[in-house]
Amino acid sequence: MRHESFATVLLAGGIALGAISCGGSETSTSSTTSTSAPATAASTSEPPPVTTSPLVVIDYAGGATYVTGRIADFRIDQGTISTDADGNQHSRDGRINFQVLSDDPRVTGMVTGTWNSDRWGTDLTNTVLTQWGVATLRNDDGSWEAPYDGAFASPYGDILTRWWRGTGDYEGLTFYMWVAGSEVGSPDYTWAGIIVPGDPPTTVGSR
Repeated sequence: MRHESFATVLLAGGIALGAISCGGSETSTSSTTSTSAPATAASTSEPPPVTTSPLVVIDYAGGATYVTGRIADFRIDQGTISTDADGNQHSRDGRINFQVLSDDPRVTGMVTGTWNSDRWGTDLTNTVLTQWGVATLRNDDGSWEAPYDGAFASPYGDILTRWWRGTGDYEGLTFYMWVAGSEVGSPDYTWAGIIVPGDPPTTVGSR
């Protein structure tokens, strides 16, 4: 998430996507003893400005569309966090929710999903992580369902991709979405994607 920081992603994711910027309790042990981290929202005394880049929708012959948008109101519950003896951390069974904004109403709505990560480093300014989960984007006309995975590196931000499979009015469509270079702790970030006829590639969703 420019974010979702999808990581959210985004990211994650994502979206986690600034996911690690959200608070949560944790336990440090050599045997990966786990505790549950409560849901919190990333917060700072001075929130960063929301991007004002114009949103884009471009239609192509054959029913394909290029589209851009923003992710807003990102929230994460990091789930169960375990810490190894060397300080590496693992989050499992976390939850994410956020809004996807676009000038194409088909891909505008609320996302809920799972979030997992493995993290290395000392703090938010010196960390990398891998992240993955499953998410659903819903609106009044249908929904999009997708497994996702990606990474995060503190010098760059989130790198996330999602292959959404359409249902309802979006049956028979695929929405491919990517987030790259989001900012740690940003409550809003940008994404780009394409909507195309057909199903996601058969290699997608093997997790």
